[in-house]
Amino acid sequence: MSVVAVAAEKVAREGGEQIVAAQISGVGEPYRLWYRVPAAAALDDVAIGHALAVSVITQAMAVGRDVALDLPLTRGLVQNLDEFQRVWATWHPDRFRRVALRPSALVDDEPFRSERGAAVGFSLGVDSCFSAHTLARAGDLGGLVAVRGLEVGLADDGRWDGMVKGVAACARALDRPFIAASTNWEECAVRRPGYLGYHLPIVAALALVSRGFGWGAVPSSYSYAHLTVPLETNPLTDPMLGRPGFPLRQHGAWARRIEKVAAIAAWPEAVRHLRPCDAIRPDGTACGRCRKCVHSALMFAALGHAVPDALGGRIPSPEQIAGIDVTPYARLSLTEVLAAARGRGCAEPWVAAVEARLARAGGATRSADEADRAERQLRYVLGVGPRSAASRYLRRLGRALRGRTRPRSWPD
Repeated sequence: MSVVAVAAEKVAREGGEQIVAAQISGVGEPYRLWYRVPAAAALDDVAIGHALAVSVITQAMAVGRDVALDLPLTRGLVQNLDEFQRVWATWHPDRFRRVALRPSALVDDEPFRSERGAAVGFSLGVDSCFSAHTLARAGDLGGLVAVRGLEVGLADDGRWDGMVKGVAACARALDRPFIAASTNWEECAVRRPGYLGYHLPIVAALALVSRGFGWGAVPSSYSYAHLTVPLETNPLTDPMLGRPGFPLRQHGAWARRIEKVAAIAAWPEAVRHLRPCDAIRPDGTACGRCRKCVHSALMFAALGHAVPDALGGRIPSPEQIAGIDVTPYARLSLTEVLAAARGRGCAEPWVAAVEARLARAGGATRSADEADRAERQLRYVLGVGPRSAASRYLRRLGRALRGRTRPRSWPD
């Protein structure tokens, strides 16, 4: 039976970086996959094997071929990746099949070292800024990891330099290390079967530097309140990409996006360098005009904050709001904006423009009902209005799950 063969090269050093590379065959034309991490990063065969296995697992599932890897994998990781496959093969039986992992050896899992903190995939977006800020406040942040070759192309020096400047500033403010990694995974994988988006190489980069941290955190894109599956990155399957000694967790799904904005509004460095953008400028900053920038700017305004200079420095005009493409994601964002603005009693013209845009997209009654329901939920979360005994209990539980408080007997 043909296999997806992963032939790892000897780790090389070049220009202050370590190059982890492998020749991949069995998924279309053979190709060379590589990752670069700083020379100071501690690498070993288990971490490299973990990163390469995650990098090719969906490609192997798509072609229905076992993965032959000439590096060891831990028993826990093999079990987790098998469960990952079961889920995706159930969700997409027409695209994916379960395959076997054939490492050079199966080794025992190392102990979990939570005291080393979390390595967070960091992009200067709302989700990753919230995760870094929240973990730092809880004392659980180990460091920030940014990956070149995904949102910012390998040849795009200007955008990458701008991003590095912002990430480095955030890392200094949090007093945590910043690791700059890069990969050609996106260039190779996007043309091959099994492509699910580029969160897999982010996980792989976290796995590569795992010896310096306790666990990996993937910032959530959707809250539990609005979660639907399958999504390429989600709280169910993301943890299956980790190993027991370096577990992976999706972080921040308990919070709605506007709650994330409320949290990072108190972090000056994040506000200064925020980049939730679909059309990054040549200097690496946010464009201030794309749908994500407009959504985020409106959330700052809805909460009563000044719109950051990074997002244009002013509230989007009614014309900009009217031109928003109301995707399901945009509907959630605009509904949260409307609820928060109403909750503050804000009646500025832009609020009416948001309401009108939602009404045109899905009906005035529906958007008003959604906004009213979200407003009530936000009032509880933000501490406005009376609470029942049950709601007080649920809020305390929510705070505990967010890491803000917890009984001493709870496990990490």
